[in-house]
Amino acid sequence: MKQKFKFFIGIFLSIAVSVLAVIAAIYACKNSDNRYYMIAIYVVIGLIGGYFIHNALHETGHALGAKSYGAIVFGISVSGLVFEKGKKPRIDLKSGVAGWTAFVPKSPKSSLRVLGNSLIGGFFGSFISLVLGVAFYVTGLLTGNYPLIAVFGIYTAVNVYMISLNFFSDKSGTDGAMFSKNKSDLSKEFGDRLLLLEYQSHMLNGKSAKDIDYLINKRLIKENFYTVFDVQKCLQTGDIIGAEAFIHSALYGREKEYNGRIDLLLEDLFVNILKDNQKRVQALAERLEGYLLEPNSPQAMRTAIFYRRYTKDDLWADSLEKTYFKTLNEHPLTGLAQTEREIYLRFAPAEKDFRL
Repeated sequence: MKQKFKFFIGIFLSIAVSVLAVIAAIYACKNSDNRYYMIAIYVVIGLIGGYFIHNALHETGHALGAKSYGAIVFGISVSGLVFEKGKKPRIDLKSGVAGWTAFVPKSPKSSLRVLGNSLIGGFFGSFISLVLGVAFYVTGLLTGNYPLIAVFGIYTAVNVYMISLNFFSDKSGTDGAMFSKNKSDLSKEFGDRLLLLEYQSHMLNGKSAKDIDYLINKRLIKENFYTVFDVQKCLQTGDIIGAEAFIHSALYGREKEYNGRIDLLLEDLFVNILKDNQKRVQALAERLEGYLLEPNSPQAMRTAIFYRRYTKDDLWADSLEKTYFKTLNEHPLTGLAQTEREIYLRFAPAEKDFRL
């Protein structure tokens, strides 16, 4: 059964469950004068609760699955609420209304197993959320409890929709795309993510991008799976032409968008700033405006600093530069921090006095 067909079946089921839940709730409280008003409130509670709890259990499943096979979990985001290791919880709407889980394998050799276990964990988290909804919904039907019917009927419908969207659609960035085992563009999702994890694992152990000569999954390299770290390898050694080639292969040589696209676009902007390609800089800066205004990673900060200097906004650049180096000093992936320092110092203005 094709993924798109499964996805549409899921949508149909979620709508059907929603309608049945509302009808059953109205029937269960037919003698109440304010039944429609109360059911509307319970429907809203079911929508919000179903969405949030599903995301929370799904991301927790990802985290536990990765951790069970030797990974360090650095953070989880659930509907804009970000929980990071060693930091206070915060709200970051740029993290997305769904969620993400940030983890790095302790050993590069375990990357494949860690990624696989994380995907399985996410599926079980979603499944548990669905089972909870069905259990309370059925309990409401058996007892004639219309609040349970309305809340958990809608809750169940939301879970059916979320599972269909995440596992049975061909949308880039979904777990369904990662699970795909065919050799279409969808399989690239898994390959890209796997290579990123291997690079990050090496960097967790102190290696910079240019020092990582061997990756476990050579097959992926042969099939043109490239990441932002391949670009950064070139930038570390001053090879701008090589960096452009990797950007083109990893970004513009494919039809579908995917999760690593923003990182590559940021490096594309960085390279075009170095080349003084004004038209391309302007086009990319407009597209990446949010990341330049509020950079949320060392790479984004580096690109934002160079962009501010390029546009003669040196005061902003100087302020961001202090945050950038502070972030590098505290970054848990010491190899990534070293990569960033070397790229920054290689291309920074000669008159700058850097005391790292």
